[in-house]
Amino acid sequence: MASLILGALIRLSFSQDSREEIQSESSVIKIRIDPIGLTEDIISVESPKQSKNRFVSFTERFIPKKMLKSSPDLVETSATGFRAATRQWRDANSKPKELAELAGRSSLLWGRTVRRLQIDDDLDGALGALIVCEAYTTNAVATKIKVNTLPSFATTERFLSEFRQLGDIYLPQRTRRNLGQIFFLQLHHANLNLFSDFLQSFTMDYAAPRMFMYDPREVELRRWNLKAIMTDSHLYRQLRSLAAELTATTESLLDVVLALDDGIGENSTRLAVLGAEIRGCSKDIMTRLSRISGDLDHNLQLLRLSKEMSQSSNVQMLTLLATIFLLLSLSAGVLSMQSRFKDLGDLLYDFFGAVVLLAAAVALLVVIMLLLSSAKELESRLFKYHWYKAILRPALLATIFGITLTLGALVLTSFVVGMFKDVVLGAKILGYVIAAAIGALVVIPYTVFMVFWLPTLWEFGGAKKKQSDLEGEPKGKEAVVGGSKDAGVKIQAEPSGSNCQDASSTAPTARAVNQSPEDTSR
Repeated sequence: MASLILGALIRLSFSQDSREEIQSESSVIKIRIDPIGLTEDIISVESPKQSKNRFVSFTERFIPKKMLKSSPDLVETSATGFRAATRQWRDANSKPKELAELAGRSSLLWGRTVRRLQIDDDLDGALGALIVCEAYTTNAVATKIKVNTLPSFATTERFLSEFRQLGDIYLPQRTRRNLGQIFFLQLHHANLNLFSDFLQSFTMDYAAPRMFMYDPREVELRRWNLKAIMTDSHLYRQLRSLAAELTATTESLLDVVLALDDGIGENSTRLAVLGAEIRGCSKDIMTRLSRISGDLDHNLQLLRLSKEMSQSSNVQMLTLLATIFLLLSLSAGVLSMQSRFKDLGDLLYDFFGAVVLLAAAVALLVVIMLLLSSAKELESRLFKYHWYKAILRPALLATIFGITLTLGALVLTSFVVGMFKDVVLGAKILGYVIAAAIGALVVIPYTVFMVFWLPTLWEFGGAKKKQSDLEGEPKGKEAVVGGSKDAGVKIQAEPSGSNCQDASSTAPTARAVNQSPEDTSR
């Protein structure tokens, strides 16, 4: 029961942009209410054309002002919520009460059903209720419904079936004191159960099949699935709004009915059980909606994270491309001198030498970038270990910093010496630096293994051996102690003798306790 806010749910093959709605079904329910619940309510279903006399003018109050689009334009005489329900049993000329239901089938032929109802005195003075039911759907779904040849008044019959089924529970609870309140509670309870059934089929037939479109394990964030996420997010928000108003109004009506009860007898117990059932159904509805909305938000966050990581890798590729364009800049610089390659002579060798050197530098940069990426990935796995975070990582960082600083200083020194003093000496220094850098790639891992890993393995092996020795030693001591205890027991069991005999008999036992297992075996 809520404002008409929900657009029709349509099959995946249907166009999501087709939002114009048409009225696919309309019916009028007349209910003659039994005030004390001794007999069942008299219910009849008619089409609007079959209604006569005052019912014709009465139903005209429910007709929208203009053609329906994405959301129908409500007439001013209809109202929603708990306030509209209370006016039905208080005001003489109350406004029609509006309920909204989502009608669904397993074949995804979903639309929305609007019921506008009002309690009024019948022609003979009896209390009666008039409900105008209207079903709205999109053109595509309406065409599909015609192909499937669904029965007329399908949603109305489903609602009345649920209403009659609940009548077995509500009829014994009716009194003249709570007639209007409990009748409205029965109507809202039927609508609540239908909404819960719809959400179950909605989850299985719509939400679950569409989950593949934004599953971060299968797809990336693209424009097509972003559009699907926006559509479903808006739809789930409308469902939550509709469910919140429906559950809140139903529970408020339940509180009113419980307040009117005297709290004595079997009827009070039945009302308490009925209240627990209604609140359980409301909780089930909100839990299911929260779950499908949470799954959508969770997948969207993971898709965003994947998108950000992809953008980060694209930035790295742009950096690499910028480095490669250095070669093109060099070529452009040579060609801008307006010199032919055949006229360059020996300079042509220098030109291609510079190109090869730059290409080697680019390849080296690519390898370094890949190694850094792999190292960061490996470090993220090792960072949870204390030995890496507290010992190995600081040592590696200090070593890398020291080597980089030393090599940088030596390279700078070689160029300074070559520029200002001796080119040969500067070239020798640069050669030694390059040789040291290549050797460091072999020496450093070996040194780290010898300094950090080998002592750890050695200590681990010694601790393992010591632990095995300790596990074997207590068994011998326990045997000796057990033997001494047995000897003491035997001595105490002997007849009374001299003190010297007792001392001589217990002394070996005391010595045996202090002896090792090897001495005892001897």
